[in-house]
Amino acid sequence: MNRREFLKATVVMTGGIATTCVFNLSGCSTGDSPSSDNEPLSVGEVLLGLYPTSGIVSPEDTVRRGLARFDFGWLGSGDTVFVKLSCNSGHIHPAVTSPAAVAGMCAELFARGAGRVIVGDQAGVESVRLADGETRFGSTQKLMESNGLYEAITAAGAEPHFFDDQGYDAGYFEATPPHRSHWQQPMMLPRIIEQVDHIVYLPRLSSHALAGYTHGLKSAVGWLRDDSRYHMHNDAASLHEKYAEISYSVEIASRLRLVYTFAEYIMLHQGPDTGTVAVADPLIVIASDNIANHDIFSAALLHHFDTITPAAGGVLPYEDGSAANARNSFFVRTYVEKATGIPWGQGDKNYTALRGHRYWEGLAADYGLSRAYELQGGIPISISIRRDGAPLANELMGALSTAYNGIFDVHG
Repeated sequence: MNRREFLKATVVMTGGIATTCVFNLSGCSTGDSPSSDNEPLSVGEVLLGLYPTSGIVSPEDTVRRGLARFDFGWLGSGDTVFVKLSCNSGHIHPAVTSPAAVAGMCAELFARGAGRVIVGDQAGVESVRLADGETRFGSTQKLMESNGLYEAITAAGAEPHFFDDQGYDAGYFEATPPHRSHWQQPMMLPRIIEQVDHIVYLPRLSSHALAGYTHGLKSAVGWLRDDSRYHMHNDAASLHEKYAEISYSVEIASRLRLVYTFAEYIMLHQGPDTGTVAVADPLIVIASDNIANHDIFSAALLHHFDTITPAAGGVLPYEDGSAANARNSFFVRTYVEKATGIPWGQGDKNYTALRGHRYWEGLAADYGLSRAYELQGGIPISISIRRDGAPLANELMGALSTAYNGIFDVHG
């Protein structure tokens, strides 16, 4: 069975909707070509790696090839690193982080001198709940056992860590939000954050029915305790700003070193758990030490892919975001309690409406990224994109040149 046949079999089996679309991301040659330089990326730069599957030894080696472009000067011998995954459900990649990304990242961290590598997340509230009074539904560990992430963690010699196994009171602390935060209630985050030296994010390339897309900033929702997730969804008028602010809390911002997306497949049109699933060939790496720069480039790529790909049958695309509030209101009022049997907050009491955002129209239209750049001190004049692997196709280069008002400076 080849990888496209495997995709169709496994994604349909686990609840996704598959297509065999293969994106024409690279130029005329299907082979690999060296990038224009091999210097480590500077602060704020974004790596775009395109690696044809015909030219790779393994997906894990491809992950490490991208990581070779970073100097890891922040990592001291014996340091402890927490690798934050994107595991919203028990579905396989691209509904979750690629297990190959876990294997490659852990191997590189150990090779660079890490003493401990801890890997984990907590799934979405429709699948896993740890509520007040230690009331429990579901298990992130069991979901990771079904989607391949648990095996990837343990095989790499890392330590699995699931926030829902740590206790509602004992496992969380009240984080320090950034200046002028939109959080009107405490932002409760896992205590493991305070026990590690560094944090690395491993998001995926995916659409999202409520937020438009879910990359580094949106994946931070996995840190939140059950009550904080309720507050974010119920006071939804600032949902985008709230999820952006999680990674700018003092405790995370002081430790976040790298955001690294490795895409073997891409979740389009709907998300976060199901949608039009497309094969990424060449394999895609998007990485940066700056989470906002990582996400703005990821969003530009995702929108291009959404635009050129027909939606699979049964998929409900985000489109202009006009349906996002109705979906979120139903999620808060009915869906989570019905799925888990545990009341969630106070239903939709004091609910504020979620604003759909046409994020591809520019930063002013992307509420999460706008807030992230506000917290970073302003929007950069340009963002340097450093290329590795195969050359870019003219169509993709053209799309990137106009995205977000021409902010990207693509090298190579």
